[in-house]
Amino acid sequence: MNKKEYLNKLEKKYENYFKIYKNKNVLGENIDLVAHYYEEAGRTFITQKDIIDRFEINEYCLVKTFEKIDNSIFENFCDYGKKLTKDLVKPHSEHRSSVITLVMISDNLLKENTLKLLGKFKYTKYYKFYFHGFSQVKVVLVDLFNNRVYCSKNAKLLKKTYS
Repeated sequence: MNKKEYLNKLEKKYENYFKIYKNKNVLGENIDLVAHYYEEAGRTFITQKDIIDRFEINEYCLVKTFEKIDNSIFENFCDYGKKLTKDLVKPHSEHRSSVITLVMISDNLLKENTLKLLGKFKYTKYYKFYFHGFSQVKVVLVDLFNNRVYCSKNAKLLKKTYS
């Protein structure tokens, strides 16, 4: 499978639940596929008008293709993901969570030391002691050369989705 086919496959998975943007510039970085999911929910007491509380959940998936992924490219893209928490996440009293998933696709062999960095990567930011929710950055590396998917610690549940 090549990069274009894999991007089309992801787009089909995303289209039912996410708003999809192709070839979008986000914070100065050209991203091949951006998917955004937004949900607002709340708890009620007896009737629909008796609202106890409300909360919102955001999920962003940013998919980018690379010729090769080495340590510096990986670290730069992870730093970019951390910067996105400042730009995309707007914490307030009804904000529960925002998850940013960075998907890096390459059709060249991934290096062992890059996979070690991936295994150690974990980023979560809390806003006002959870009262304004939290944000999290997850990283998924897709190796099209070996048809394998590698995930960061907090993204283990996503492995099946991207396989």
